[in-house]
Amino acid sequence: MKLLVGIFASALGLEATGFQTGIKTNGERSCSCIGDPDWCADFCSGSGGGDGGGNGGCSCVGDPQWCEDFCNGSGGGGGSGSTDPEIIMKSVLSDCGWYNWSMVKCAEEMHDRILRNTGNAYSCITTDDYKGYAAWKTYNVEDSWNKLVAVCGPKSNTAVARYYFEQQCDDCAYMCTYSNDKPDCVRNCISDRGQRFCSNSSGRYNLVVTNWNPDVAYYAYGAHIYGARGMVYCTGYCVTN
Repeated sequence: MKLLVGIFASALGLEATGFQTGIKTNGERSCSCIGDPDWCADFCSGSGGGDGGGNGGCSCVGDPQWCEDFCNGSGGGGGSGSTDPEIIMKSVLSDCGWYNWSMVKCAEEMHDRILRNTGNAYSCITTDDYKGYAAWKTYNVEDSWNKLVAVCGPKSNTAVARYYFEQQCDDCAYMCTYSNDKPDCVRNCISDRGQRFCSNSSGRYNLVVTNWNPDVAYYAYGAHIYGARGMVYCTGYCVTN
């Protein structure tokens, strides 16, 4: 049974909501790594390192992506200084896994860090349906260590038309009833038929389709989440150019 969790704001302001299936066990960052970025990443991934002398001055404890970003100065401890949305997103996903944050907290933190580092407002979706999700996206990052995914895009002042969003998700879920990969089938169905839920001039949108049981959440402007036929969740928002 899913637990609905969320934080709601005023009209077309930020809204955070999601579905959480349960509390996960927090995995430890079991890798201790001292060295240059490549050596550190190889060591933590088990593909090398540990036998060279060029350890450099970087001290890193974490999953491979976090460790490499930290040593490069482009991520780790919050993506400090970076203005690249995908680098910031990777850093946040690493923290989401380390601190065992809910997907709602993860999406909220991602929005806040991107805004703080770039000065631009973004909408974000996060999910732990690492192996099963499908997306139509602007920026998309995956964290293979923590098995987490994020999709973000520039804020739009146009809200999702919920009636059409739910109708398209439901119709496509029905058409994909017997598909072996339902999220991928639903995503392609909505894309191929042409979305009707974002009326902004660009017609651009971000969409994440997940299986029924994994957690999914958003912290976004004018977004919507909808569960269709006990099969998939569609989560989406409109984006600007």
